[in-house]
Amino acid sequence: MMVVDGSPIEGTKVWCQTIEIDSNTLYAFSTWLASVLGDNPAELQFTINDEQLGYSFSAVESVCQWRQFYQLWESNDTTLAEICIINKNTDPNGNDFALDDFLFVETEKPTFDSTLVIIEQVNVGAKVTLLPDCGQANGLITINPKGGAGRLSYAIDGLEFQEQQIFKDVSDGWHTLSIKDVTSAISEFNTCVFDTTILVSQNPCPVYIPNVIKRRSLNNGQFFITPHPDFKGTIASLSIYDRWGNLLYQSKDHATIIKGWNGKIQDQTEAPSGVYGYILEFYYPDGRVVQKVGDITLI
Repeated sequence: MMVVDGSPIEGTKVWCQTIEIDSNTLYAFSTWLASVLGDNPAELQFTINDEQLGYSFSAVESVCQWRQFYQLWESNDTTLAEICIINKNTDPNGNDFALDDFLFVETEKPTFDSTLVIIEQVNVGAKVTLLPDCGQANGLITINPKGGAGRLSYAIDGLEFQEQQIFKDVSDGWHTLSIKDVTSAISEFNTCVFDTTILVSQNPCPVYIPNVIKRRSLNNGQFFITPHPDFKGTIASLSIYDRWGNLLYQSKDHATIIKGWNGKIQDQTEAPSGVYGYILEFYYPDGRVVQKVGDITLI
């Protein structure tokens, strides 16, 4: 068994060996891979004579859980095979792994009378790393998948698959993320697609809140709350207090709050002219609660 401390230097060869072989012969290469530390598993790339063999192969995050890499290789007219392994993960944190039971043998071309398909579930691990601005499509989604048996690629909302794990220019709302897992298995059924959905919320839209109201004025006689047209959420509550902290007015109805405060105490008697404090609470679709505190002058 070989135990390896992952290198932070890109392209470092973990192991190489040159073997004399027969030309025009089919060979099978196999090895077993496991994580030694649970965080940040290794991602190995196997090559023969500097040509990639199969797809990148990741260790399982759980310690000492072995996975087999197996791939066929045709020698064509060469009589030497240099087998090398490179760890594509260059993050030195964690990234320690073990390899065991190397096998490189001549074999015959396989034939199938049935196909066994083993699907290893992929945990998409998606998160919103940048919220889009109000009414804009400039958000960011990052995918950090766990699991999978082969080469992974990613798509959003039915668009083309890509190898990058970042989606840019994302708008708010629900989005469908897809991960395609193409294994190195010799089978026509070697592609699996896993789907999930993610809710992207936008940064709070501006809300116009006046700071002065004049009683019986045609233009600003009420404490109107005016959200931006792209505001997506609910104004959950409005509370008005005097300078001593006494509650003069409160509403927990979005439609009523939009109509504004009329300058009256509990909608009955007019409040004296002066400065009053307010607390506004906004609820957003992703569960966020935003509170805004300010003051209003009543004249």
